[in-house]
Amino acid sequence: MGKHFWLLPVAAIGLGLAACGTQVTTKGCTLDGHISLEGYDKAYLADLERQHIDSTALAGGRFTFEVTDSITRPYALVVQLVDTGHEDALLEMPLMVENGHINMEIGEYVHTSGTPLNEGIQQFLNALQACKDGLSERAGITPEEIAASLSEFYKQQILLNKGNALGHYILHDYGIHLTAADRTEVETQLTNVP
Repeated sequence: MGKHFWLLPVAAIGLGLAACGTQVTTKGCTLDGHISLEGYDKAYLADLERQHIDSTALAGGRFTFEVTDSITRPYALVVQLVDTGHEDALLEMPLMVENGHINMEIGEYVHTSGTPLNEGIQQFLNALQACKDGLSERAGITPEEIAASLSEFYKQQILLNKGNALGHYILHDYGIHLTAADRTEVETQLTNVP
C-alpha cells in the first residue's frame, strides 16, 4: 500500500509537467510557401496598399517570410509572386499575420493553413470559388444578378469576420463589389464593433 500511495502524487506531477511542456506559445509568424507553377522567381510581402515590405528569391519554388516579434493583434498582408521576366505575371495571395507557422501551397489550387485566420482565408477562397461556380452554372443570369449575388456573398463574409483581420482584408480588397445598400449595411454593423 505504501509504495502505491507515492505513485499517485508522482503521476500527478508528471502529468502536470507534461501538460505545461506541451503548451508552446509561438512568438512571431513564419510563412513557408511553395509555388508549383513555372516561371515565378521572386516573392514580395506587401501591405494592403501593395507597398513592398520584404522580398526574397524563390529557390525551387519555395519562399519564406518571418515576423519575429510577438503579434498582439493580427493583421493582413499580401504575398505577391512575380516572374521578373514578364511584368504581367503576378499572383497575389492574402496572408494573415498572427503568431504561428503558416503554410501556403500555390498551384492550380491554393491551400493555406497553420493558424486560425489563415485557415479562415482558405475557407473564404473555397466559398468564393463555390459562389462563382454556382453563378456560372445558372442559365440566363444577367450581369446585374451576378453583381447582386457577389455583393451579398462579400457582405456575408465581411460581417462573418467583422471583428478580425480577415474581415478587414475582405472589405479592403473586395468591398468595391458591394452594392450601395450592402455597403451601408456593412458600414452600420462595423461601427457597432467594439
